[in-house]
Amino acid sequence: MRVIGFAKSALVTTFAAAVLFTSVGAGSATARLVSPYQANVVNVSISFNSQSPLTETSEKAISILQKMGRKMIYKMAREECQTLRSTIAKTCSLTSLNVSSQLRQQHNRPNSLHINGSAQFAITLKPEDAD
Repeated sequence: MRVIGFAKSALVTTFAAAVLFTSVGAGSATARLVSPYQANVVNVSISFNSQSPLTETSEKAISILQKMGRKMIYKMAREECQTLRSTIAKTCSLTSLNVSSQLRQQHNRPNSLHINGSAQFAITLKPEDAD
């Protein structure tokens, strides 16, 4: 099995997302060979993580923040194929996307909302440059 590893930084592209998520963790990425018969096709898995302190804990406020967080993850997943095509991929398609959120209420610490996402892409690798 051939494994390709590379680092992926989370990209915050909208002002609302920048205001909402004061702490966006670096994402991570892994790739694995899809089939030994198609040596240039791999699956790429990307993880996105963010955390935001909550000053308002009403159900409505939390719901709005969760929706904004999901939209940010969806946008990041949509833009990932462009990043992959500009680096290692000849073709790219999103094959799976999962998003979750968790409200953390801790004693003596601010409440926070965590939004996590993972996406999988099927890519065809670009040919390697000849020396």
